[in-house]
Amino acid sequence: MVNMPKRILIVDDHALSLLGLSRALKVLCDFHGEIKTVMSGREAIREAGLYFYNICFLDITLPDISGIEVMKKINEISPETDIVIMSACFICDEIKKAIDENASLFISKPFDLTEIKAFMKHVFKGDLDFYRNREACG
Repeated sequence: MVNMPKRILIVDDHALSLLGLSRALKVLCDFHGEIKTVMSGREAIREAGLYFYNICFLDITLPDISGIEVMKKINEISPETDIVIMSACFICDEIKKAIDENASLFISKPFDLTEIKAFMKHVFKGDLDFYRNREACG
């Protein structure tokens, strides 16, 4: 998969969030690959089955399926995809545990673009373990 074009899937039911994150990834994070946006969990699962995505930015609150269920399904379909859970809501301990076990990163809305940029840099350099260890150390 080294020579494959880089792909990012963004899943959010708010069009402005999709547009804003897409634009930030292209302009501020200098991402030159493909960005696909979808507004439902079912669309996200379908996309993950059709194409390989390096990263999936996934809102936890979707109109059709819980983002946690979508995350688990994408992990089954495409275990190499790094999933970033996004939420503006309070996250209970049970959901935090599921995120810790299944996602590469959790980010709160509104986004910290510095954190997203650092995460992407490490994903595409292949040293996400270094990134995670840095995060664990504060």
